[in-house]
Amino acid sequence: MRVREHDASVRQHRLAVRKAERDALEQRAPQMAAAMMKLGGRVIQQCAVRGLEVEGQETFQPTFSDVAVGEILEVERPSGAEKLLLCRVDVGRDVLPIVCGASNIAVGNKVPVALRDPYHQPHLQNFFNAVRGKATLNCPAEIGYESAVTVIKVNEAIDAGVPLSFKPEDFKV
Repeated sequence: MRVREHDASVRQHRLAVRKAERDALEQRAPQMAAAMMKLGGRVIQQCAVRGLEVEGQETFQPTFSDVAVGEILEVERPSGAEKLLLCRVDVGRDVLPIVCGASNIAVGNKVPVALRDPYHQPHLQNFFNAVRGKATLNCPAEIGYESAVTVIKVNEAIDAGVPLSFKPEDFKV
């Protein structure tokens, strides 16, 4: 019981840290926009010096509502992958498996993580693209197949409105 309580308090602490980082970024947004405007003014000035005509200047300030700061907990190279790495990344609400091709990452690095898609979606897209011959598989085929079977069975059960059940033989390749 104490381990669960400790894990819950650690997770709450991480969520609070992530929120504080997000709040700090939002507070710095106006200062960052002003710095970008100043930089934009210098670019326009340099263009004018070189005889280029500038019609106008626009401010672009993207929103980052679907992006979280994640901390890399583990890095491993999947078998058969020469340039890909499998990372476990803590994004505060969950620990996600993320496949990447970056060679300069390490445990403890903080990275931006897009949270738009369910975390299994890129994995499934890669699996089906590999089956179609459009991509190489980022994980062992058995794991990809198990994930695909699970999602297909869940969708079928939802469509039919029936309880979901699995048998070990459902996952055999």
